[in-house]
Amino acid sequence: MKAAALTVLTAGIVLFAPAFAQAQAPSSPIPNINPTPDQMCDNTQQIVNTVRAKQPNATPDQIATTYDQMMGQRLPVIYGAFQGQQHQQLLELIHACGIK
Repeated sequence: MKAAALTVLTAGIVLFAPAFAQAQAPSSPIPNINPTPDQMCDNTQQIVNTVRAKQPNATPDQIATTYDQMMGQRLPVIYGAFQGQQHQQLLELIHACGIK
């Protein structure tokens, strides 16, 4: 079920998310453009962990909103063009991955 749900979602939000959200350099200069469902869930979990480090009781919607703000500050022009879509995709990934 997880794989089926995740294949419907685009991977744009999780390709660069952990590197920007945690301000760390990616381990590879080229991101994986075809992440597996497990990789997508791992990246989504990293986003959730980053937000919950600051807001321990954040709901999925609060996590997506906080992530939007973080990414908007780091990549205002690029992220701003896709913010609404990315917000919804993050919510869907949190749900599809079973992250609480």
